[in-house]
Amino acid sequence: MLTLYLFDATGISIGSADVDPMGPVPRNSTLAAPPAIIGTQVARWTGANWEVLAEPPPAPIAPVIVPHKVTRRQGRLALLLAGKLDQVPVVIAAIKDETERRLAQIEWDDAQDYERWHPLVVLIGPALNLDLDALFIHADTL
Repeated sequence: MLTLYLFDATGISIGSADVDPMGPVPRNSTLAAPPAIIGTQVARWTGANWEVLAEPPPAPIAPVIVPHKVTRRQGRLALLLAGKLDQVPVVIAAIKDETERRLAQIEWDDAQDYERWHPLVVLIGPALNLDLDALFIHADTL
């Protein structure tokens, strides 16, 4: 048997495995004995030697997903918490074309969900100086 020491793409040691020297060697691996690790330390293979790190490297930051839509309740709660709920009717009332204004009022009053890229939402966001992505992310938690 042969002890195979494995590390990830960043060179962090992820352990070892005993393998048959006549069998296949796992891909993305290197044969080199890592140093002794104490506590939460990790070691990184630099290509020439092992470097012991004081702490593990930070985990990659997960991307923030902006919801495509939120419920009417969630959207209105988020607007209330942002201090903007009472200003939405003012923005709708400022729409000059009567048909467009009435369509917007129906959407505001009767929609079951508010969609991030709906024309009314896109109109209200800048008019109220809102970060719509942040508002939708927050609304999705309510």
